Amino acid sequence: MEREYVDSTMISCYWYDEENEILYLEYRSNGQCWQYFEVPKYVFEELRIADSKGKFINVNIKGHYRESRC
Repeated sequence: MEREYVDSTMISCYWYDEENEILYLEYRSNGQCWQYFEVPKYVFEELRIADSKGKFINVNIKGHYRESRC
């Protein structure tokens, strides 16, 4: 699991645990890390190619998967 740093106003980086289907997001505003559980790999791949990471997260991640602070 390597962090991928991105040019986004919402997140600074993300990484994905494929074996356990956990998506990790580090938010730029406060530096907090959140993990999202049971995220299918295809959703992670869609995040990677999304033009707007923040919009994708708000529409497709938040509220759709169980979450917890890292």
